[in-house]
Order: sequence, then C-alpha cells, then structure tokens
Amino acid sequence: MRQEHIQYPGKVNVWAGIVGYHIICPFFIDRNLSGDNYLALLQYNIVLTLSYLYPDSANPQVPVNMILFQQDGATPHCQINVWQYLNRVFPNRWIGRRGLMEWPARFPDLTSLDIFLWGKLLYTKLNPRPSC
Repeated sequence: MRQEHIQYPGKVNVWAGIVGYHIICPFFIDRNLSGDNYLALLQYNIVLTLSYLYPDSANPQVPVNMILFQQDGATPHCQINVWQYLNRVFPNRWIGRRGLMEWPARFPDLTSLDIFLWGKLLYTKLNPRPSC
C-alpha cells in the first residue's frame, strides 16, 4: 500500500483587487487553483463586481473599458479558455503571461495587492468578523 503525503497542506488561494479608491474584498478559493475554477472566479465574482462598480453603458455585462486587468504568470491564469475570456472582456487591456501585455520577466513577486492582502488576512484572523 502506498502512503500519500501532502507537502504543504495549509495553503490559501486568494484574489483581491484595487481599482481607484475601491478595494475589492478578497475572494477565497477553498481548493487547489485550476484554470477552470479560476475562470469561474473571473466570470462569477471578479467581472461581476467590476461591472457593478464600473459599468460600461454600452454593455453592462463588462466593466468600463478604462480598466486594465493584471494577473501574474501562475499556471491557472494561462489556460486557453481563461485567455479567451480575458480577451473578450478586457480586449487589449489585460496584463499577464502570454497576454496582450506580457507580465514582465523577473517582476517582483510582491505587489500592492500582496501587501494589502497580508494585512487583511492578519486583521481577519484577529477579528472574526471581516470588515468588508
């Protein structure tokens, strides 16, 4: 019988956004991030929230065309159906690996979102009721 060992059982996948003066509350993914569940997160959480905050009068299903969407080069972000969706919703306005605007090589791993998120996670752990 083969014994399985999970090397890093305590990981967390989180998406958060900063747009203008709005901080889009973190969305937590309770399983391993795949291209399919990342696409669902984009479709049913991220884009819907952006469309609500910044509606495009010509097409209320997508955010206004002044928003640039940025993601890093994580493997789930590089699935072809994710790229197709981003090309449709953010035409010529998304930054990512193999995107229309390439994620820069050797780009620092920590962004302003990472810095915000660690503070938010610490606050949430210390205060059981989230603030947003």
